Amino acid sequence: MMRKKKLLVVPLAGLGNRMRVLSSCIQIAQKEGYELSVAWPVNDELGCELEDVFESIGYQYTVPSKWKQKILTNVYRTGLLNKYYGAFKFLSGLFYSRSVFDKDIKNFNQAKINSDDSDVIVASCMAFSNDSFTPITLVDFLKNEANRDHFKRFVFNPKLVKQVDDEFSKIGEPYVGIHIRRTDHADIIKHSPDQNFIEKIDAIIADHPNQKFFLATDDPAVKKFYQAKYEGRIFTVNHKLSRVDVEGVYGAVIELLLLSRANGMICSMISSYSNAAILIGDIKNVEYVDSFLA
Repeated sequence: MMRKKKLLVVPLAGLGNRMRVLSSCIQIAQKEGYELSVAWPVNDELGCELEDVFESIGYQYTVPSKWKQKILTNVYRTGLLNKYYGAFKFLSGLFYSRSVFDKDIKNFNQAKINSDDSDVIVASCMAFSNDSFTPITLVDFLKNEANRDHFKRFVFNPKLVKQVDDEFSKIGEPYVGIHIRRTDHADIIKHSPDQNFIEKIDAIIADHPNQKFFLATDDPAVKKFYQAKYEGRIFTVNHKLSRVDVEGVYGAVIELLLLSRANGMICSMISSYSNAAILIGDIKNVEYVDSFLA
């Protein structure tokens, strides 16, 4: 019997990044006939197990043994992969016929798989195309029907979905989602000032005077500012938000799913979290605030 080809993925960074890596790898596995294995890091970038968030990722997968999982998730980390790229390529080549990291995807560095690549490892926070390990632009990623289809197949923890249902019922009317990230992403902070959000919100209110909004943010000061400026229009949740523990991740997932139920979105184009909400909810009406788009 022919040995089945294996694709091992170590999804890196935050939840939005990990979802897009999983989606890309699942599409590769489906197309090329790979058995999918997932080594899910629990660290300061996302302090929870995969099963804490997802009931299903929309595709059958296995997990490495405990010792292998521990090694993979502690060795294959974004900073180390970027700093010691050459060493990781050499080390991975001893065990895998193809290794794919962020730099490979960014630089088209012979990342396309071949028919004889029987064991592939992907350790990345980036999305790639569904027919080869090559970069995919953000616009193409969001428009790609396979990505939209697969993101809708992620099944979240029923306990979290119940809390989302409860919060959703409190708003009571169709709303526009707003995602403002402020504490830890320098590029988003730089390119999405509050004034850009305010202009988008004011324009929507001018056309729809009774419009409600749901605001998801990692900064309590931002929440307080917008609720004061648009009194009675801005809905939020009070769950803990943090990457480092399960309770905090639960709060972030609740906000993500509430955003995904919005009729429209105001957000930064370069936020993987916002883009995950757009894909989960198949949101078509999106207003980007990034200054580089002006």
